[in-house]
Amino acid sequence: MSEYQAYYFARVDRPLSGNEIEAVDALSSHMEVGAHSAFVHYHYGDFKHNPLQILKKWFDVFVYYANWGSQTVGFRFNKDAIDVERLVPFEVDEVLMVETSEDHVVVLAQFDENYGDGAYYDLSEERGGFYAGYVSLYNAILRGDDRALFLLWLKAMEQGGDSDDRAPIPGGLHALDSELRQLAEFIDLDSKRVEAAAQRNPAPAAKLSSAPQVECTKYLDRLTQDQSTHYLKQLLTEDPHIVRAALIRELRQYIPKPAKPSNAAPLPTITFGEVQQFADQLHETHMREEAEKLTVQRRAYFKRLEREADRMWKKARELIERNKRKLTNRPWRYSTR
Repeated sequence: MSEYQAYYFARVDRPLSGNEIEAVDALSSHMEVGAHSAFVHYHYGDFKHNPLQILKKWFDVFVYYANWGSQTVGFRFNKDAIDVERLVPFEVDEVLMVETSEDHVVVLAQFDENYGDGAYYDLSEERGGFYAGYVSLYNAILRGDDRALFLLWLKAMEQGGDSDDRAPIPGGLHALDSELRQLAEFIDLDSKRVEAAAQRNPAPAAKLSSAPQVECTKYLDRLTQDQSTHYLKQLLTEDPHIVRAALIRELRQYIPKPAKPSNAAPLPTITFGEVQQFADQLHETHMREEAEKLTVQRRAYFKRLEREADRMWKKARELIERNKRKLTNRPWRYSTR
């Protein structure tokens, strides 16, 4: 099998400007750049730049795949748009990292020597559908759904961390949507571990908060007359997507940080050791049920044979007699050689 690597970057907050597109396109002669994404892949050779720095500088989503057993998933959030305290419990040393800067928070999961039984991805053709799910995961995390973070934590704990490390269990793990199932398949996550955690917290998925742009509309009256006029003039003379992003950033400062209700029950937590123990029990139960099912099927088969034995022997004797008659009536020719 030849080497294959693919790097995908997506901008969610706003489209890339013309200068940004030129700068990203200059990173590689293989680079394909659009207003909202960039893609580069190699069957031989390598990308000569640090993809993490590219994520931090220009993009919000990063996905990397190499067919020798490496996957990376990264998200960059505006610092004022997400509660960093939500993210920290999912950190795993050198595998799943949460890094903060003055303006952004980056979540990066890197899995090496993760060969598994997953599919081989060659994303040179139909890659749009594959990567669209990661933009959806970004938006889900931004709006309060931690299931993608928990799946990444489960895989990260497999490659590092201590069995006593603990993380909160989000609701809704028993009903993963297509994007979460795709993520679990991509990182080759053991489904029994997800099922084990889901049994510890069978609650439905958390109700998502409003999208930032929807929440911002409540604070339009905070703009002064001069600010409103400024944005309207920009809307008529500049890229409307860039103006929209600037307006959202302006209004975000008025959105209050969500306060945790004092009477809200904390999420149940689980250690990775407990996950593994429950997953092993589920696997044993599954194997026992499959063995019992096979035993029942075998017994039913032999009972059916017993009931139909007379008919089958009669049929066998008829076939034997029919073949005898054919042999008796066949004209025999002897070779003179």
